[in-house]
Amino acid sequence: NAAAGNFYQDLLVGPSGDKKVQFRDSGIFINSSADGQLDIDADGEVEIASAKLDFDASADFVITGGAASTVETSAGNLTIDSKAANLVLDGHTGVDIDATNSGKVSIDGAGGIDIGVAADVAIDIDASTLDIDASGAVALDSASTITLTGAGVNLAGGSSEIDITTSGALDINSGAATVDASSLTVTSDTVTFTSANSNDPVVTIQNTTADAAAPRLKFNKNRGADAVDGDDVGDIQFWSYDDGTPSVQQYAGILAEV
Repeated sequence: NAAAGNFYQDLLVGPSGDKKVQFRDSGIFINSSADGQLDIDADGEVEIASAKLDFDASADFVITGGAASTVETSAGNLTIDSKAANLVLDGHTGVDIDATNSGKVSIDGAGGIDIGVAADVAIDIDASTLDIDASGAVALDSASTITLTGAGVNLAGGSSEIDITTSGALDINSGAATVDASSLTVTSDTVTFTSANSNDPVVTIQNTTADAAAPRLKFNKNRGADAVDGDDVGDIQFWSYDDGTPSVQQYAGILAEV
């Protein structure tokens, strides 16, 4: 019941699995090598051309390439959507996400973006420019040290403050450090300047304006109410080790009172 290459009934090919439908030669064929499996084999290329291509698998969906492989669209976006669970990209030697043209790589997660690897494995982001843009907070959380390294590291807070908070010590280790601000407020019980060099440390208060005014060292006693006779306003003390114990003691001082 075939006419002009058309089939009008079901075609059963080799129920035992040893028969094939061949095209051109024995290198291009369709067969069933195992029960429940359909094989499409070509010794060159399999090309599927369609306005829409739909793969529907009730279990696993696997694409295996024996060499470097490419999934691309000639126009529009390529969307991979895992609706019921996570989307996992697993590269045995690495996963490379690369926008080789003028575009950018955008990773967007409504519930958050979590980049995590096994212990002792580094995450390397290599880019001429790295832009992390968030409408809310950006948190860097590590069980060990977080290191920012560059020809320069710039933390810009715009009109908001930059807050560095730690339950331990804040250690700034630099050959030279410059704080450039219209005003600087340090809130602390004790501020210590230490040097192991002879004749150091030196604290310099410098005014570079070309006028007759001098820089000032100002002590301000603010009790939040009227001063009382005998209030100490400012106290400069000179301490050193004695020549016996040894123990530190005060040798001189300058005290101003109300």
